[in-house]
Amino acid sequence: MKKRLSFIFSLFFFSFLTCKCLYGQVAYNDSSSQQIAFNKAVGAFYASEGNQTPLFNGQEYFDYLPTIKGNAYFLDSKSFAKGNIYFDGIWYIDVQMIYDINKDEVVVLLFNNFTKIALVKQKVIVFDYQGYHFKNINNDTIHNKTELKSGFYQEPYNGKTEVLVRWVKNIQTTSGGVSAPESYFNGYKEYYIKKGNTYISVGSKGGLYEVFKDKKNQIKQFIRSSNIRFRDNPEKFMSMVAAFYDKLTN
Repeated sequence: MKKRLSFIFSLFFFSFLTCKCLYGQVAYNDSSSQQIAFNKAVGAFYASEGNQTPLFNGQEYFDYLPTIKGNAYFLDSKSFAKGNIYFDGIWYIDVQMIYDINKDEVVVLLFNNFTKIALVKQKVIVFDYQGYHFKNINNDTIHNKTELKSGFYQEPYNGKTEVLVRWVKNIQTTSGGVSAPESYFNGYKEYYIKKGNTYISVGSKGGLYEVFKDKKNQIKQFIRSSNIRFRDNPEKFMSMVAAFYDKLTN
């Protein structure tokens, strides 16, 4: 059984030694609230006598067995890279991190450059990594229940409508036959449109037409003039169409 290790870190210790942090208490894009909270935090830091405020409550992260072919990580990147995380009401900037798609976990590297922890998922609201923006969606909070699963979703477009991409990697095992069975990571993506309060799964250009059927003719003309194809880059295609639809319906 894997040893499970919980970490409780000081907010101020980690923020001053590991990354540059912006503090926000109301909304993750509210800069005025961030500044107010930051000033309060700095005052509390100088008034404190030690490491009193917890930052990350997480569990130690363990690597996969080397016998599994491939890897579990976003963009197949096994190396830690800088990212920004809005965690429990606070922005953390330039955090060394990776994104495990198989477990759907954000993993950070501690200041000792050795220990890895998986952040408490419910506290990771959004994060930016490798040029991609992700948001955490809880299915229990969705008014109109859909097939959408709880977890992290890439958000390539966020307007009146939203485009969401769920990156998936699971472990498959070959049947064996002459050779011994082998395990490997199998990756794929799922695409969704949020229209109003409803999340709709989209797997083709025809499915996208169905979502925006009230402007279908205009969208078809837009696609022909733009010379874009769904299969070449589904998220870009969907984002362009969603932005065009939003413009038509404003």
